[in-house]
Amino acid sequence: MNSKSVLLGVVGLAGLLACPAYAGVTINGTTITFNDATMQSTAQLEGPQGPPGSDANVPPGHGGANNTVSGNNAFVGGGYANTASGFYSTVGGGWGNTASATSDTVGGGFGNTASGVVSTVGGGFNNTASGARSTIGGGGGNMGGNTASGANSTVGGGYSNNVTDDYGTIGGGQGNQAGDNAGTTSDREWATVSGGRNNTASGYYSTVGGGSGNTASGASSTVGGG
Repeated sequence: MNSKSVLLGVVGLAGLLACPAYAGVTINGTTITFNDATMQSTAQLEGPQGPPGSDANVPPGHGGANNTVSGNNAFVGGGYANTASGFYSTVGGGWGNTASATSDTVGGGFGNTASGVVSTVGGGFNNTASGARSTIGGGGGNMGGNTASGANSTVGGGYSNNVTDDYGTIGGGQGNQAGDNAGTTSDREWATVSGGRNNTASGYYSTVGGGSGNTASGASSTVGGG
């Protein structure tokens, strides 16, 4: 729980707003906007509570509807049916998003999951960042969105792209793969596909610049495009 939450619990809203240091603080429903433009939920002070430090069983109507906040110091800003279950996890909004590991973040969109420690999904739909410290900027896919399952892996966007190994990167495009998808994430590291469609970079330090249907499978191999 941060210092502003402690203040709210100790001195109460009336006492807080009477302090000169908090002149200009405004309240809108269950959200307090401080004079430094930061915002704080009051959900921890209302309704049935979960374990100490959590917002379990957030009252109906707070920050959207049917949201679940069960991780210590977790937060859901709004939207519908979102879940922040990891410690210090955050879901900004959207629909059906989940931030389940420590310090995970989902900005919005729908059906997105951040499940690797310190992983991030910015938005889009049906994306999954399961690798530790992995990042997906956006995009998605109807039958399966973008995935970043390698540690420190990145998908910028696009449609149904998959980074399967550690430190891999896909900039965008559709149906691209960085890594060999062989079950372990550490055997074809540092693969990169910049974009295009149905391209695969499956060798160590391999790169595909773009185009369609290209494969760079050798160590340090490069396919420019085409």
